[in-house]
Amino acid sequence: MKRTTASPAFTLTEVVIAIGIFAFAILGILVLMTTALDNARLSATDTALAAMTLEVSTELRSQRFDELFARLGSGGDFTAYFQEDGTRVPGAAGAHYACRVTGTMDAPGLYTNTTFFVGTLEFSWPLAAPAERRSRTVIPLKIARYDS
Repeated sequence: MKRTTASPAFTLTEVVIAIGIFAFAILGILVLMTTALDNARLSATDTALAAMTLEVSTELRSQRFDELFARLGSGGDFTAYFQEDGTRVPGAAGAHYACRVTGTMDAPGLYTNTTFFVGTLEFSWPLAAPAERRSRTVIPLKIARYDS
C-alpha cells in the first residue's frame, strides 16, 4: 500500500483567493491615492487663490480713495494676471489665472461720513482652456473710507 503525504505547495484555489484579496487591496489603495492627489491639487489652487486675493486687495487698499474711485468707481474694471504659482505677470501671455476686479462706490450708509467701495474679485483659470471650460471663483471685497 502506497502512502500519500500532503504536499507543501498551495492549491490552485488558495492561490486564486490570495490573488483576489491582493487585487482588492491594491484597488482600494489606488482609489485613496487618486483622492489624495485631487485634494493636494485643490489645496494648491486654494493657496494660490488666497495669495492672489491678498495681493490684489492690498493693492486696492493701498490706493488713495479718489484714485480708486477714478479707476473703478463708475463701474470700471481691470484685470490682473498670475502664473500657476500665484506670481503676478504683466499680461495674459504665460498667465494661468486672471483676476477681474469690478466694483462701484456705495452711497453713504448708516454713518454719513463713511463711503464704501463694493467690488468683486473674479478669478478664472486655466486661461489656456476655452472660456466655457474655465473654473471660476468670485470673492466679494468691501473697502471703507471714513471721513472725519
